[in-house]
Amino acid sequence: MVLNKTVDNFFAENEQLAFSLSVIVPGIYFSDDKMLQCRTFAYGDTQRHRLGPNYLLLPVNAPKCAHHNNHYDGFMNFMHRDEERKLLPSRFDPIREAEKFPIPSNIITGKCEKTVIEKEANFKQAGDRYRSWAPDRQERF
Repeated sequence: MVLNKTVDNFFAENEQLAFSLSVIVPGIYFSDDKMLQCRTFAYGDTQRHRLGPNYLLLPVNAPKCAHHNNHYDGFMNFMHRDEERKLLPSRFDPIREAEKFPIPSNIITGKCEKTVIEKEANFKQAGDRYRSWAPDRQERF
């Protein structure tokens, strides 16, 4: 994607954009960051809810190179595929699997122990300030 001009059709090119962390190229993997793991699932779910299950087929979200998938019918599927209508799987035209990339193993070192995490006093200063006021001022507040 190149952001070098103003969009021609605001709805088709801006409102239908769907960024999702779960759409990555093979060979790239996610770290163990908890927030990244949550967003990996949440962004895709949000886009499916907002734009429909075939949001990756919209022209603004679709890959710019030729691609093949097994999505033929379904809600909001607007790809014209009459020439490919056939029953799958077929022993005459088998479905090719995507190339497999090894998932790197996570090497974790260190000591694992159960400890009590001290609670932060985030509201202590505000509470002390409130309690320092006269009772009538506390009531007005």
